Amino acid sequence: MAEQDLLDDDLRALDQVAEERGAAGLPALQAAVARLRGEGDRDRLAWALPPLARSFALCEQFEAAESAANEALAHFRVNGSVRGQAFALNALGVVAIRRGVPSRALEVAGEAVVLARAADDPILQLRIANTLGIVLNDIGRLPEAVQILEEGLRAARGFQGEAVVLRLRSNLSLALGRWALKEHDDGVDEAAWRPRAERAIELMRPTLATWRAEKKWIEISNALDHLAISHIVLGDLAAAHASLDEAESLMDASAPHSMVFFSCARARAHLHAGEPQLALQALERGRVAADSRGGHMHMDELFRLKAQAHESRGEWQEAFVAHKRFHELRSRLVLERAEQQASALVVALDTERALRQV
Repeated sequence: MAEQDLLDDDLRALDQVAEERGAAGLPALQAAVARLRGEGDRDRLAWALPPLARSFALCEQFEAAESAANEALAHFRVNGSVRGQAFALNALGVVAIRRGVPSRALEVAGEAVVLARAADDPILQLRIANTLGIVLNDIGRLPEAVQILEEGLRAARGFQGEAVVLRLRSNLSLALGRWALKEHDDGVDEAAWRPRAERAIELMRPTLATWRAEKKWIEISNALDHLAISHIVLGDLAAAHASLDEAESLMDASAPHSMVFFSCARARAHLHAGEPQLALQALERGRVAADSRGGHMHMDELFRLKAQAHESRGEWQEAFVAHKRFHELRSRLVLERAEQQASALVVALDTERALRQV
């Protein structure tokens, strides 16, 4: 049977469940996979496993997520399905991002984008571009993240309403906002960073409006976090706090990295307002959430901001301890991040070529 024929409406619906419902779709996906196993149709089962893996990853059930994705990948490699391999590899990239292992995410997504290009699947290429943009954002490769996500956005003009495109716009907004904030902190001329922050807000507004209409609360919460970064860099702290207040009311409490990122954003707003004690309170909430749930994403940034807050209060001993912890976290990642940065440059070039062919 041809590869396209295997992707019937039922399988496409399962993929859509993972794409649009995320963690909330896990029970439906588990039931569907159990049914397909019982029917003994290995070919159709393989296409249902990557969506299950993505949903498991969003629930932080990482062992189950990797098992499902690797089972699908092994099947697709045996039967020679190029598109299937890209599909499964992208699921592994999502798992790696949620685990906080960006080097692995770059590795599998870099392979996936080449396969998706060969399979001539534009939506899958956009998903992989999104995965790459997220991981480059996480490791601080902001210009490359913006490049990849901008390429994806241009390639997505024919299907702007797709869930993957809305997430791509949100991730691009975050990359632009963080890049603007870094340039602001580095003393770069305002003419360089202000347009990035303004474009980040412009991108987010229609995306938020769509998600509000669809009642996608977790996506809204994440988008509001992203929006707050741009408001902070532009000095609109009231708007930043309003975004963060709403984001907190909608936040997924089971995701520690979300709370750490949120806490860092809140602390930045307080530091810009000259409120270091409030910044420290926000950062402590993030630390407690990460310790209780085993999260470690963004923890180096948390301690960097903690050192700044203590310095602002003249608490030099506490600032030294926080700064030392920041460097300990960074030093663990020095070699890994150097490898990631080298990989990121190659991946960015491959992705640009792939997306130009969509």
